[in-house]
Amino acid sequence: MKNLILASVLIYSGFLLAGDDERFKISNLELNTEHSDIGPTFFHEHVVYASTRDKNTFVKRIWETNNLPYFDLQIASQTYGGELEDSKYFKRGFNKKYNEGPASFTKDGKLLAFTQNHYDAKGVKKLNIVTSRYDEKGWTEPHLVAFNNPAYSVGHPSLSKDGSIMFFASDMPGGFGGTDIYMVQKTDEGWGIPQNLGGKINTAGNEMFPYIHKDGMLFFSSNGHTGGLGGLDVYVAHLEGDVEHLEAPVNSSADDFSFIITSDHSSGYFCSNRDGGKGNDDIYYFTNSKKFEIVNYIKGIVTDINGKIMNNTKVYLRDNEGNEIANTTTGTDGAYIFNLEGNRMYQLTTKKDLYFDTEEGFSTIKETQIVKDLKITKDPGISLAGLVTDKVTGKPIPNARVKIIDKSTGAAKKINTDAKGKFISGIENKSLQERLNYEILIEADGYLNISRPYERLLDKEGVYDLAVESDLRMDKINEGVTKLEDLIEVKPIYFDLGKSTIRPDASVELDKIVKVMNENPTLGIELGSHTDSRGTAATNIRLSDERAKASAEYIKSRINNPERIYGKGYGESQIKNRCTDGVKCSESEHEQNRRTEFKIVKI
Repeated sequence: MKNLILASVLIYSGFLLAGDDERFKISNLELNTEHSDIGPTFFHEHVVYASTRDKNTFVKRIWETNNLPYFDLQIASQTYGGELEDSKYFKRGFNKKYNEGPASFTKDGKLLAFTQNHYDAKGVKKLNIVTSRYDEKGWTEPHLVAFNNPAYSVGHPSLSKDGSIMFFASDMPGGFGGTDIYMVQKTDEGWGIPQNLGGKINTAGNEMFPYIHKDGMLFFSSNGHTGGLGGLDVYVAHLEGDVEHLEAPVNSSADDFSFIITSDHSSGYFCSNRDGGKGNDDIYYFTNSKKFEIVNYIKGIVTDINGKIMNNTKVYLRDNEGNEIANTTTGTDGAYIFNLEGNRMYQLTTKKDLYFDTEEGFSTIKETQIVKDLKITKDPGISLAGLVTDKVTGKPIPNARVKIIDKSTGAAKKINTDAKGKFISGIENKSLQERLNYEILIEADGYLNISRPYERLLDKEGVYDLAVESDLRMDKINEGVTKLEDLIEVKPIYFDLGKSTIRPDASVELDKIVKVMNENPTLGIELGSHTDSRGTAATNIRLSDERAKASAEYIKSRINNPERIYGKGYGESQIKNRCTDGVKCSESEHEQNRRTEFKIVKI
């Protein structure tokens, strides 16, 4: 059968050459030996793969399944024509007693996920996924991901370019067949709940070796899809589209798997145990004469704030002016998906009975395959709403982080503003005629944080609008340019002639700085101290430096992370009025120059 399928393939000098009209041209690598080599993955200018070529001359670790050594991670350099040279262990510390690999890296090469073989107390083999990060000390000790389970295997990880999503294979219960392909998203708390990719990709057979491309294509191998040539065959699917079987000579009547491809679709590697190879499994290099079709989309899952999947939720895709483009209703899986055009601004809105409407903005200017899960909040009948805007322009601030703190209980709720700068949050565990005693904290990138008290008697059901009763406008900060006194009500502080002692009137102003810096824990400020023109320039530089240090020390002793503030003495170099050297001025005029000012140098 295989000979018939590959009858048109010419074999010459170790190269398998497809005909001129064929899409793929493949070659068996010189790297291959009688051992098994699988799971290639790109890592900067190198390829990392799993191999049974055991270089440990002291202890031979033989796997009884195939009487070959266990898989270890190897790294090799890419050379002309796709050849891989100078193969060596990727990191000896990663190679444990049993199998390691395949592996996957993020685009920056700083997050690694790989498969590791474990045996339980009964000697049953299970696959687990472990991850490691690269820092200034090198690769961290691998640790198990939370969704590993001793009852089943998870393995063959493939990370998205930014590490926010992982695809993997597993035989966990509830799938379509032997092994299925799943995806899991990264959250603030770690990896989320794995989601089966569904019946378009998974079958009653085995799906494994997923590889997610930056253009949203998922390559994988399967022995369950119809139209295959035999054994495992390589397929490609856009996550919202049909599954495509790759043509020969990539696929054959043997097992073909571990397919990876470059960012421009021009070449890549895959593995096969086909006849004519050098070992149990070989790595093959290929070139591709036809780019895969790229489909732009946004997809995700709708859940409530506790992570419960929300069905029967209407999701609308709108343009940036709010005009409806398309809509869909979620099913039992809570999923939605829309096809998109490139270089456009969009809005997503949701609507479900008894739940608040939501709205989020996004664009396809930088990303064209987008995964965005949506969270909706139940309306308890009483809610708090607000509108966050820029103080100067009046424009709404999307994705501002709002924290609502109940000062009577200490409980806190977090919510983000939508594309129009609005937020709404249900008020639970409160009844009519109770009094709210809240603190509202709002953060937004590039803006000074704001804190607002909110006290209110709940005298009716419905929405209480914070924007009516509180100023939710935010001050934009330009690092190194914006002065704090332009944003908050603080006056420059002054010193007595020839002294650097903090006066009582100065401490009042410095306490305002302390409050702002404690509300903005990343804010960095330069204290610029100045003198009048009397005295020598050298004396004034020394005096201003003493004043700067005195002011900085006052604040440092009252804030967290005191290194965020420092003092700098300018002497008499920045006189504010006419009182330069030799000019007769009143004492009040000279006092205007004996000051300390506050410049924001870091947000």
